[in-house]
Amino acid sequence: MPVAHHHQPSSAAAPAGGKGWQVDHSVQDAQRPALAHTGSGQAGAAAATGAALLLGGVVLFRRGRASRA
Repeated sequence: MPVAHHHQPSSAAAPAGGKGWQVDHSVQDAQRPALAHTGSGQAGAAAATGAALLLGGVVLFRRGRASRA
């Protein structure tokens, strides 16, 4: 997260009881936070591929056991 830039206004513009510091939000507004791109958009394709591989393994296992019996 970028560091906020602070500007100290003149003492006449400082709020009563405040320190007179203002945060410059222009830097933060220009760079909106975003989540990392983890590749989770293709989870459906990965699940389908995994299911197909599992099913193929079950079929091969059952064929192998049936041929031994």
